[in-house]
Amino acid sequence: MRLGPTILAVLLATGVARADQVFLTNGNVIDNVKVTLEEGGYRLRRDKGSSLVPVDEVARVVAAPTSRELLADKKLAAGDDPAKIRALAAWCEKNQLPDEKSDLLALARGIELDRKLDALGTEKKAEPFVSLLRVMKCDGGYSDAEKKLVLDLAFQRDPDNAQVRAEMGQVQRDGRWVSLAEASEIDSARYAQTMCGLGYVQFEGEWVKPERKCQILAEREKAAADAAVAPAPAPVVVAPPADDTCSSPTVVYVNTTPTQYVYGPGYYVVRPAERRLEEHRAEERRDQRRLEQTAAPAPAPRPAPVVTHSAPSTASHGVTWSSGSSSHGSSSTVTSTPSMGGRR
Repeated sequence: MRLGPTILAVLLATGVARADQVFLTNGNVIDNVKVTLEEGGYRLRRDKGSSLVPVDEVARVVAAPTSRELLADKKLAAGDDPAKIRALAAWCEKNQLPDEKSDLLALARGIELDRKLDALGTEKKAEPFVSLLRVMKCDGGYSDAEKKLVLDLAFQRDPDNAQVRAEMGQVQRDGRWVSLAEASEIDSARYAQTMCGLGYVQFEGEWVKPERKCQILAEREKAAADAAVAPAPAPVVVAPPADDTCSSPTVVYVNTTPTQYVYGPGYYVVRPAERRLEEHRAEERRDQRRLEQTAAPAPAPRPAPVVTHSAPSTASHGVTWSSGSSSHGSSSTVTSTPSMGGRR
């Protein structure tokens, strides 16, 4: 495409004009540049820089065709082939033509759908149309009008087909086709009738026996009466010590023997300083018990029993044995005297 000086000036005045070739008055040709009209000449821009050429040195500019101009020729070449149309849609995505890409994909799907419906033209069963409809739903690119067209064709083949009615959001109850919401109401009424026939009553969203309902109500009344007779005492909080002025006391509810912190049955008030002191004392008691267990001396062994040897009836040899102290602190002595009847 060749642009005359007037047309080129109009294009450049509006911004950037894409120019594949710039012909200079001296016969040189500059390729693959983008031209902007600036004060003092034409700015030729490239990927890695630009240069300024005076207006009187430019003879003409041959601009490359735009992406949309190329697209028209490519559409004619693709024809009605869905594969080529999809390839052209990918080309549009590369060349930043999102609207044209969406239109081409819709065109390809429409051509494919028409051909599939033509193939099912003599089909008398509804199942093939239902299968085609489910494939279209999985694809996600078909319009609601296209899906309704296929569903209507399936309904025309077999109005009482359960799969067709399911795609329409209907189920059968009492010999008629109803919506899912209406079917839920019918089922609930039937279930309630069955439970009433079995002797159940509905209580707080559940089906229970009448005696169970009476039992629950009686327990609640008893609990309410007990609460009214013996209300839970409110915790009593006294003024905190001077060192805990900024700390709020902690109320601990326990079931223990009352202590010095008790201010009512079942609870006592512990302040931070008192809690820390109690924890410290408890830790000291645990340490003391561990120390006593590790440092306790071994028990002393029991003394051996004292054995006394009786002296013979004859004269002893004059030897005396003395045993150790008994358990009562006494000693025993055994004396033996040698016999005089022997040799001297």
